Amino acid sequence: MDYNISSPAKEEKKKIDYGYQMPDIDTPHEDLLKIAADWDKESKEYHDQLERIWTVNEAYYKGRQTGMDMIPRNMSNAVQNHIYMGIETIVPIITANSPKFIAEPVEESDTAIRYATAVEKTLSIIYEEKDVRSKGEMLMRHMLIYRFGAWVPFFNETTGEPDVEYVRPQQLYFPKTSKLFYFFRKKDYTTEEFIAKFTQKKYDEYLEKKGANTSSEKTLNNMHVVWEYHTKDITFYKCENYIIDVETNDLYNFEDKDKNFFDEARLPIIIASAFRLGSEPIGETDLIQQTISIQDTINVANRLIINNATKTGNAQWFVDSEVMTEEEARTKITNSPGLILYGSGIANQNKVRRDAPPPLPNYIAELKIMAERAFDNIFGTHATTRGERGESETLGGRMLLKQSDYGRIDLLVREYERCVSELGNWLTQIIKIKMPGEKIYRSYGESGNEFVRISADKIEKGLKVIIKSGTTLPTDEVSKRQEALELWAMGALDPVTLFERLKFPNPQDAAQKLMAFKQGQLQMEVAAQGTKAQPRENKTSPAKTGRGSIGAAAKNLGGMK
Repeated sequence: MDYNISSPAKEEKKKIDYGYQMPDIDTPHEDLLKIAADWDKESKEYHDQLERIWTVNEAYYKGRQTGMDMIPRNMSNAVQNHIYMGIETIVPIITANSPKFIAEPVEESDTAIRYATAVEKTLSIIYEEKDVRSKGEMLMRHMLIYRFGAWVPFFNETTGEPDVEYVRPQQLYFPKTSKLFYFFRKKDYTTEEFIAKFTQKKYDEYLEKKGANTSSEKTLNNMHVVWEYHTKDITFYKCENYIIDVETNDLYNFEDKDKNFFDEARLPIIIASAFRLGSEPIGETDLIQQTISIQDTINVANRLIINNATKTGNAQWFVDSEVMTEEEARTKITNSPGLILYGSGIANQNKVRRDAPPPLPNYIAELKIMAERAFDNIFGTHATTRGERGESETLGGRMLLKQSDYGRIDLLVREYERCVSELGNWLTQIIKIKMPGEKIYRSYGESGNEFVRISADKIEKGLKVIIKSGTTLPTDEVSKRQEALELWAMGALDPVTLFERLKFPNPQDAAQKLMAFKQGQLQMEVAAQGTKAQPRENKTSPAKTGRGSIGAAAKNLGGMK
């Protein structure tokens, strides 16, 4: 792929960086079409390989499993869908809580710390307001079913704020390389969206290239497939064999690089994928592929049990010809409840009897149980984690089982946390270069209403944005409250933190009321101590009595009994 589209110096630099030439904003449209054709060919083969896996994985997730469409109608095609159950157990666990963003200040000064705190709070508010948790659920669900999920950060022109969207893997294309230098996506536009994005003039030019009439096109075909090609430097749009537009990466300031939060331009995509081996941009296996044979074993064993139970419920009849004719036996003997048989010798067990088929061997049920355990061990979703309760389980045992499962899915948790951390950096970059002036965000948390002011100048060069590990996992509220009460009893916890962990609606107000109450209690104890000391005034000085009374009463403020 050698396209003559830039100066020799620039071309040599790009060959060193990428191994082949990358387009820029000045690349002619005819060359962009050639580049797009090469990228299509390079990426489509990899996309087709993945799509064959996606088809199988999606079918198993939806419950179309173990050849159920080919089973005769008189036999069971039951599916006990552990794959769906496992995925829909993991996804809520990973995304249970909002992440705790941490912005590390560039220096130890009051201003730098205040700016970093403003960034932390802003990112947390945006995470809630833009419903990133739901988008995170889709990211993780796609990753578990299709081997990867994708977020695309962008600046929302309508709201004037940074935002993010999830993109279905089927719409994304990229090469089979360990590091991505480009990607492109398929996106559908209505005619109105096309014109709003690219202008009426571009739409008319596109129709002219296509050889269509504007009015008939709007009437007959209101949808247009647009391919968006992204590099770190540019984005160009293609519809059929026409380059609609070319623009620089609008999430990076190329004119004044010091105004960026990022050190260099990046591809505007965040990819979540587990089980990487390093030779491909995404993982080379997935949980569904690893458990399909186990899921099939569970289904086959289940169907054998059901088919045998059906035969047992419809046992064979043996009728002597002296009792009734064959025609009478076929018409009189049915499976209806309250069946009455009538004939000569019918009460003789040697002439009429009903035999059940032999039961299934015990190893069938044992095989099913073993397969279920093997599946749960791979997914890390045992009964306790799924919310089921075993009769012999204790509270401590359940907590240990949950912790072992959480350890099993910790890899997936860390991958989500990496994506959220990367998203936090993207949101900070967009705020830095896109949001004009100062914006005020408001949140309502455990401490009540809170207002945060953010602007580009508060995002200093060298600021680091990460998230606190494990903050997205669900918390054990019972253990958390018990721990808070124990720390309070030891005098190792302040009242505001105590009420926060006890989920009081306004911890600050509750703490103030507690202090006011205890101050009143102190005054009453001092008065009571003074009254008792009056008969002995001739033996003890008033000053000493007062100090002792106050000191004794003050000791009672150490904890809440």
